[in-house]
Amino acid sequence: MANSRSIKILQEEEYDALHDHQDILSGWHYLFAANLPPDVRIVHVHNPSYQIRNNYGVSFRRRCIQKLGRKLLKTHTSHILGTSKQILDEYGIKKKFYPRQQINSLHCAFDIERWQGDAAKVKQELLNEFKLHHDTKIVLFAGRFDNTLDEHHPQNHKNSVLALKIINNAISKNSKIKFLMAGINTAIRKEFIGLISELGLLDSVFLLGIRKDMEKLMLGSDVLLFPSRAEGLGMVAVEAQAAGLPVASTRTTGTVTKKVLFVGRLTFCNFNLISHYFSYFEQISIFQLDIDYKIY
Repeated sequence: MANSRSIKILQEEEYDALHDHQDILSGWHYLFAANLPPDVRIVHVHNPSYQIRNNYGVSFRRRCIQKLGRKLLKTHTSHILGTSKQILDEYGIKKKFYPRQQINSLHCAFDIERWQGDAAKVKQELLNEFKLHHDTKIVLFAGRFDNTLDEHHPQNHKNSVLALKIINNAISKNSKIKFLMAGINTAIRKEFIGLISELGLLDSVFLLGIRKDMEKLMLGSDVLLFPSRAEGLGMVAVEAQAAGLPVASTRTTGTVTKKVLFVGRLTFCNFNLISHYFSYFEQISIFQLDIDYKIY
């Protein structure tokens, strides 16, 4: 918004409102357009708060920018909206701190019809596409790969390496499990494939890259593995439920909110305890384990 082209557009066009989805950094964007219309200036908070701390706030300069950005929200915005009340609370966006702004959660919506279909037929199509046996159990992962193979790195988001370790242990119990990973991160792809090879999973893990048929993948899979460290809302989990796909997700500070649990097909598992994911896999007959368990 700060560049001359954007300012020229604001000067020439008669917009009713501006919308910026860069969280607290939006304050800076609106500062640069301070004397331009319109008066309705919306901030959309949707990134997990830990990402702002660990991914952006990695230097003194950046932390200062964040702090000033919060102050600029008070003077240069009219609305602060979040994907959920939970994420607004995590950011400290409260009426007592921002008395001039309208603060509310912005409900997400999508066409549920896109996610409807004949699951058995689509499952067979997936089996044919990847040349899999008819009794294969398909576990799906949807999200970009993290920038490091260190699963404990503070900048990890989607927990792609943890997902691999969960699947590695699951396959040791049932060799008929296959893991489809939809998403990409070219910077880590080579190292990620190396880890898959090291774990002996080259025949069990399929790296799909960017797919434009997520409806098909969700309809044809047996479970969505969604071990994100945190999510602003977690639309992937919502979409999976719309497709009737069971979801095994994490329950950690700032992760998927209970707002996404709308058809009772999402189960929260302990963040780093692989056995809890096993428990859920057992419950939905991905495989049978002779252990005691409790679903969290």
